[in-house]
Amino acid sequence: MKRNLSKFEESAQTVLNLMKDTISAKTFFVATTQDDRFKILKKINEDGGCEIPPEVDTPLKDSYCGKVVGNMEPLLIEDALKSELVKDMEVTNSFSIGSYLGVPIKLEDGTAFGTLCALDPNPNVLSELDIKKLEGYAELIANSLALEESFRKLKDYEIQTKREFQLARNVQQALLSKPYYDENLEIDFIYTPSFHLSGDICTWYEIEENVYGIAVLDVMGHGVSSALIGMVLRTSLENFIKDKVTPYEVMDQLNKVLFHLFEEEKEVVTFVTGIYLLVDFNKRSINYMNAGHPPGIVFHTGASTLLDKGSIPLGIYKDLKREYGHFEFEHIDEILLYTDGLTDYLYENGKKTTETLINKFHSKDKVGLSTIDFFKKLVHERPVHDDDICLVTVKFLNSTLSQKSVLLKHHELEIY
Repeated sequence: MKRNLSKFEESAQTVLNLMKDTISAKTFFVATTQDDRFKILKKINEDGGCEIPPEVDTPLKDSYCGKVVGNMEPLLIEDALKSELVKDMEVTNSFSIGSYLGVPIKLEDGTAFGTLCALDPNPNVLSELDIKKLEGYAELIANSLALEESFRKLKDYEIQTKREFQLARNVQQALLSKPYYDENLEIDFIYTPSFHLSGDICTWYEIEENVYGIAVLDVMGHGVSSALIGMVLRTSLENFIKDKVTPYEVMDQLNKVLFHLFEEEKEVVTFVTGIYLLVDFNKRSINYMNAGHPPGIVFHTGASTLLDKGSIPLGIYKDLKREYGHFEFEHIDEILLYTDGLTDYLYENGKKTTETLINKFHSKDKVGLSTIDFFKKLVHERPVHDDDICLVTVKFLNSTLSQKSVLLKHHELEIY
């Protein structure tokens, strides 16, 4: 395995300096024995030491270190010229080895990275008393290698994870509804994950002419798990909205989906808050259901109305309480739907969250910005957020035009 040895070399140099100060020999080195090669990576050779060439990279079988890693045990040779094991080896003479001590550097998987060695041109300089010292130093190098390998793997994992998160974020962004505009209303949104992925969901559809379904959901927590749950719910939500069912039926079916997801996982606990609006310009009414979600805010004729009627969050009880709200309108300026990440971000001490939002909404006029641009500016003032932020603005464009459309349809029915 190829390794980046920069940090390892620093550790090896430190160990060699310690060996020089605590062991009587004059020559010390760290070698790798991988790929059947003996290669010295770092060395200290004091005056009067062995004759070590500047670069050493030879077949492993021609070195003492080959015998060390072959047995995976320390090798002490007190007098190389009298040792039957090494006296006839070429390296004994070429390196002028008199005494030698080598220990294996063991990797976490039990294999050898290489050896840590002390040697001297004179015999009987090294003894068994030095073995424990060298083994301790070899362990320091092994730990350094393990740390560096862990860091490398972590870095590789981090790079791969970042790529995967970016891909997942791109997929999630691609599934978001696009800003919408027609003669009745204009829908735009802010969608800012606290991490790479968001557990917030926002979507809208024109179900039939002049009738719209608009939903905002917030899965408990944030990150990968809540994002995955959210993507499942969003797919289901699209089908439920297009089925032209009531807000209660939409929320009830989402609740069933959530329970079905975890019916085999009794220990998994999650819940989802949400609000769904059925906006009907033909009847000039809004039917909605709020499932434990921050109340939507309707701004109309200088006043505001909270959309807070409904049930507890989804995923807690299998049967939802059949409660929902109804709102008839002559004129509406705009509706804000949002998740608690926005209210937490904009929180002002001592004020209710809806009060803060209402005040912020009205203050946009002082700086001449649209609602969505004003809140984008506020949200982007801080690059990192503690929770996912989602805001949907529904701007009502021309109620009178919608009423004319209804009258025209009525006359057409009379003619035919």
